[in-house]
Amino acid sequence: MAIECLTQVLERSRLPEHDRGELLDFLWRFVEESDLAQWEDDLQLNTTFIVLNRLIDCGEEIPDDSSLHGLPAFAVQMIYEIEELACANMYAGTRDYSPYTLQSLVRVLDLTLENGFSIPPIGPFLCSPFLERHGWGDPTPRSAFKER
Repeated sequence: MAIECLTQVLERSRLPEHDRGELLDFLWRFVEESDLAQWEDDLQLNTTFIVLNRLIDCGEEIPDDSSLHGLPAFAVQMIYEIEELACANMYAGTRDYSPYTLQSLVRVLDLTLENGFSIPPIGPFLCSPFLERHGWGDPTPRSAFKER
């Protein structure tokens, strides 16, 4: 749901289509692939997320040559929260619902609404119950989350 919220924000941003596609494809890999360890390894090497983490964690400015340059601050925060949500999903809760993942999701939903965007209907997201694969969920193509 968080990626769908971000998608509509990025579609209205000045982020070049190629960069937008790469960013969203990378985030969707977390949902679509079974090798989350590889996703996390790739996250550590992804220049967009390296810049993002320096910005959020250290207060650095976004470099002029970064694809994130020119994005509104709330969109950058959404990307950060989605990264946090994914990592928390891997580590924070494997026996019960993780409050940490829910906090990041709520922040994304709040940012979506506060900035004039709509939250997608929840129905398509109910297809992935918490009990799948011990809390990590089965790999699911992004098309499964589109409104039917």
